[in-house]
Amino acid sequence: MGNFIQSSIDYFTNLSGMQIVAQVFGFIVIIFNYLIFQQKERKQMLKAKRRADWCAAFSYFLFVLSGSLLAWASVFQCLIASFRETVFLNKEKKWASSKLWLVGFLVLFYASSFVTWALNKDANYSVWLNFLPAIASSIAIISYWIGNPRLNRVLQMPTSLLMLIYEINIMAVASLITEVFTIVSVFISIIRFEILNKSKKKAN
Repeated sequence: MGNFIQSSIDYFTNLSGMQIVAQVFGFIVIIFNYLIFQQKERKQMLKAKRRADWCAAFSYFLFVLSGSLLAWASVFQCLIASFRETVFLNKEKKWASSKLWLVGFLVLFYASSFVTWALNKDANYSVWLNFLPAIASSIAIISYWIGNPRLNRVLQMPTSLLMLIYEINIMAVASLITEVFTIVSVFISIIRFEILNKSKKKAN
């Protein structure tokens, strides 16, 4: 943990102008991620998630422009995720109702992780670590496909915990902070909608 903190300090003290802007957009994602789980309705959750993915994709694209070509993988994953939300928002329409979309998105996320691993076999992290984002995305995809806000909140916990493990290992500081705030947001939403609302209903 000490190495992670020191590496984070060294990283932030040597950021270029483009990387600073990228980090700013990375932190804006925190706001969108907080708003996701404060929504009562599935569609509002999906819209907030899509805004978060658009912002994250732009943040990673700025890292690409600053010379980090490995960030292309994250750009594509975020764009795939935003398209996923668009499809799920239109689930009641015939073109978006097929379960093939669910299978297709799962394949795309695992294929993206495989390509990233294949291009970086010599990187200093294990194969299983590279596939953690795909596993986390699989849980999120199934959760949003089912479309139950309560289930979305509950399943976000293992999703965020998997991403925390990944981000600690690759020292993605802004993303790590985002996941911590996401977990806090989930706890707040559970207290707000599952505990306080039930107490109010019983009181009435």
